[in-house]
Amino acid sequence: MIKMPKKGNLAAVDGSMMRNYLEFGDFMSAAKVFFVGFTRNYLLWNSFLEEFASFGGDSHDILEVFKELQNKGVEFDSKALTVVLKVCLALMDLWFGMKVHACLIKRGFHVDVHLSCALINLYEKCWGIDWANQVFDETPLQEDFLWNTIVMVNLRSERWENALELFGRMQSASAKATDGIIVKLLQACGKLRAFNEGKQIHGAVFDSTEDRDLSSWNSIISSYAVNGYLNDARDIFLQMNLQRAGFKPDSCSITSALQAVIELGYSMWGRSEEALAVINRIKSLGYTPNVVSWTAMISGCCQNENYMDALQFFSQMQEENVKPNSTTICSLLGACAGPSLLKKGEEIHCFSMRHGFVDDIYIATALIDMYSKGGKLEVAHEVFRNIKEKTLPCWNCMMMGYAIYGRGEEVFTLFENMCKTGIRPDAITFTALLSGCKNSCLVMEGWNYFDSMKKDYNISPTIEHYSCMVDLLGKAGFLDEALDFINAMPIKADASIWGALLAACRIHKDIKLAEIAARNLFRLEPYNSANYMLLMNIYSIFQRWDDVERLRESMTAMGVKISNVWSWTQVKQTIHVFSTEGNPHPEEGEIYFELYQLVSEIRKLGYVPDINCVHQNIDDKDKEKVLLSHTEKLAMTYGLMKVKDGSPIRVVKNTRICQDCHTAAKYISLARNRDIFLRDGGRFHHFMNGECSCNDRW
Repeated sequence: MIKMPKKGNLAAVDGSMMRNYLEFGDFMSAAKVFFVGFTRNYLLWNSFLEEFASFGGDSHDILEVFKELQNKGVEFDSKALTVVLKVCLALMDLWFGMKVHACLIKRGFHVDVHLSCALINLYEKCWGIDWANQVFDETPLQEDFLWNTIVMVNLRSERWENALELFGRMQSASAKATDGIIVKLLQACGKLRAFNEGKQIHGAVFDSTEDRDLSSWNSIISSYAVNGYLNDARDIFLQMNLQRAGFKPDSCSITSALQAVIELGYSMWGRSEEALAVINRIKSLGYTPNVVSWTAMISGCCQNENYMDALQFFSQMQEENVKPNSTTICSLLGACAGPSLLKKGEEIHCFSMRHGFVDDIYIATALIDMYSKGGKLEVAHEVFRNIKEKTLPCWNCMMMGYAIYGRGEEVFTLFENMCKTGIRPDAITFTALLSGCKNSCLVMEGWNYFDSMKKDYNISPTIEHYSCMVDLLGKAGFLDEALDFINAMPIKADASIWGALLAACRIHKDIKLAEIAARNLFRLEPYNSANYMLLMNIYSIFQRWDDVERLRESMTAMGVKISNVWSWTQVKQTIHVFSTEGNPHPEEGEIYFELYQLVSEIRKLGYVPDINCVHQNIDDKDKEKVLLSHTEKLAMTYGLMKVKDGSPIRVVKNTRICQDCHTAAKYISLARNRDIFLRDGGRFHHFMNGECSCNDRW
């Protein structure tokens, strides 16, 4: 074929040869044909890489062929070098990319905009944003495409101030920003609370645009709404004069424009009734709200933790015969995962199977999350195992599922398997790994993963990772080391950091460090009653009732109110709530009778009430009576009364379980031979045969 006269479609000939070599498994020859004929088929390079991988080829072979041909004197143009850099990015092969960088500088290609963009993306992902910015600064021809690339990578790396500064320079250079960049910049202004800068971007870009289309209007409305400027979002929405602009609004276009206002102007901010009023207004105008509008409502409720409203909206959506899409199903599963509504989640799972959503990767990931948080880890793993093409969020979700159950070894195994598939971890992956370490008290493993983040993957630890490490060190009893770690942190400690230390002080009864942690918490969260209650618990352990009373007086003086504490359990389709406020359960008498019997039963097994959990200076008998009124005990007892088939008892509590209830639950699981799953405000507890999955560290 090479010797034949060069007639006909040579690109087709190249394609035929490449495909034949791939079918025979000769990947090196296929890559050689690709590079030799590159000028004829460079537009098809992406499809070639996909086909190369589908036949089992290793992309490293492509780089080896490139190096071999280059050594033989083959000269490649800037387009070929751009593709090679993109292969380096896909393989996270920084060193080969740097060699290509040196090559293109020698040949004067460093002025090529597309090459510079490829280098910026490579350095940002493999080495850090500072190196990417340096490539941009060293590029002499800064065209629109290059400006948009460098602004986007800074936004992606959360360098908000730098992105805004670059945008200012971009405007001075008369470069045109894409719509996507504008929306991201406005969101960055929201992160920085830089409303004036946001308005300037709005004024410079949006107001000067004469040919505004529906997409432009939607973008600016969404940007204002996502940053909490609801009145501005509403005012701009009212400015939309679709008829004058030549639009012919139909049901789809009007609801698309309203989506941001529904989701971010109302539902997400806890104003579900107003959001429903918008839906009704659409109907009164003669339009039919579509799946986009209803899904926005449901999603907004979930983001604001109004889970029951989300499920109610879904019921109304079904009544109006609006069919959900995959995004709707994902949001609904999130609504079930948040409060551990397992039964409802199983219904949504069945619904998704009946309507052909079962193979959707996003729904599968949401199912893993829902089943993990609902106390069915084995089912979550079964869903995970059946996913053919697992994505990074899939792996992360499954790792986090094992982590919250304190099964660190399984988290590590998943991580190793993921890395073997070639998927590169992100910051969320390390949150799952460190969570697995802290919940399993694996200190050395935690240090290794924490150090590996920056060293091996160039991922800078966030406050969440630091919080995991403080929690890990504290729970393991290394309280002084935890405090030293906090003092050495390069970022300022927040409430999650000091809260982790205070919780560890309760476990190890260190009152001195507890007071240090509490002082910082009172400064950061002066109205969070949970912090005061935790310190009271520590004081009561040491019988320091004067300090308990002093804290109470301080709370009263500041107007800090103790939050409503509740627990619930589901029996069949009904959720039974036990709360410190509001009306008592209608079967309260029978529940207490059963609880007294239960306590008498577990006392014989060795249970002794932990009266230190009562923050009142009353006699011991009265303290024991107070312990019986704890909502998690009532919920567990009711579950045992009503669920007779031997299936697990599942309880959800909004605050951390107390020491006494934790001990009682272990004995109850032993006495009644029942598994008890309890999800509290901090983590999961699986009580079985007198033991708990948390190993008494929570």
